[in-house]
Amino acid sequence: MYYDHQNPSSDLVIPQVNASCKPVKGTIFEYVDHAYDFYCEYAKKAGFCVRKGGSYMNDGLLKSKYFTCSKEGHKPANNYDSMAEKDGSNRPFEINNFVEGHNHEMVDANDMHFVRSNRMLTHVQQDIIYEMSTLNLGLVKAFNIMRTKYGGFEEVGATKDDCKNFK
Repeated sequence: MYYDHQNPSSDLVIPQVNASCKPVKGTIFEYVDHAYDFYCEYAKKAGFCVRKGGSYMNDGLLKSKYFTCSKEGHKPANNYDSMAEKDGSNRPFEINNFVEGHNHEMVDANDMHFVRSNRMLTHVQQDIIYEMSTLNLGLVKAFNIMRTKYGGFEEVGATKDDCKNFK
């Protein structure tokens, strides 16, 4: 990552990512979900977390959808019909704007497994937690067993708190 030296008064951080991984204005995706997945992959490589922003609907069709850095402002109220969004998601989706700069440091690649959007318990891990709870082994012990089995914290794909929240 680097600071935008073309505009010294700006404190924007520009992630250093291969150009082929960056979203480009005019790129067309078959589905909105494909665009979101592409942006999430870019975010992982850049070192930030993504959230879905607002959307604009017209005549029951999704006209625009925003994907943002999770640190970008406040999340807007959910005031759209998610079923209507599904109806509009089978239409081609084009990138109309891409803002590369961030007002915060990026997460180091070694710490990306701690970012919320990269943490998830698989069904196998959920079953392990459930089975161990029936044996009266606590959630922390279940997590430590998974950590040993998978080869480290970063390989589990979740935190102790994620295990506690699952229970």
